[in-house]
Amino acid sequence: MLGGMQDWDLLVTHIIDHAAREHGTREHVTRWADGSETRTDWAGVRRDALKMTQALRALGVGKGDRIATLAMNHSRHLVSWYGAVGVGGILHTVNPRLFEEQLEYIVNH
Repeated sequence: MLGGMQDWDLLVTHIIDHAAREHGTREHVTRWADGSETRTDWAGVRRDALKMTQALRALGVGKGDRIATLAMNHSRHLVSWYGAVGVGGILHTVNPRLFEEQLEYIVNH
């Protein structure tokens, strides 16, 4: 299915391709809990997401597989999400503030 405003298929993986192509040098900043920052750009986010996709494939993760992440809302999580989508996986974000028993239940169900 083509988008109404773009001449490309409406696939999530195309969003990061578009961001890298049209906004590749635009800065993406993560501020960590300790106040430090990590800076990259959208081309870097795409590059890292493709690496994540390759790593997941090497682990045998594929279409329809569920992938749990235990991460705060920062650039690593963004890369993980695009990496999971890249293999056709389903990303399940897990709240890192939960108790161990709660995390175990969520991951196993």
